Amino acid sequence: MRWDVEQIDAAAERAKRLVKHLLATARKVQTKPQVVDLHQMVGDVTGLVGELIGEHLPVMTRHGGGLWPVQADPGLLEQAITNIMVNARDAMPSGSQISL
Repeated sequence: MRWDVEQIDAAAERAKRLVKHLLATARKVQTKPQVVDLHQMVGDVTGLVGELIGEHLPVMTRHGGGLWPVQADPGLLEQAITNIMVNARDAMPSGSQISL
């Protein structure tokens, strides 16, 4: 049950960042870059979006060694990764595999 609650909490946090991104886009509000761990970000996003795009299109992640932390707006970065994955899904309607 604890794992379920943690997943709900993580999904709520991602939703909060997405709403902030949408509001920033609509209002042209300044973003707030932060130091982001790309390994963590890709893992978080692929878990959520993997369910969204369906089982017929598995998502494989390959982490290259030596990635540096980046300074970016977490909401915008999540949105960019999500858009890439959704576009890949749309480009492969019969299924295949997405590799990040």
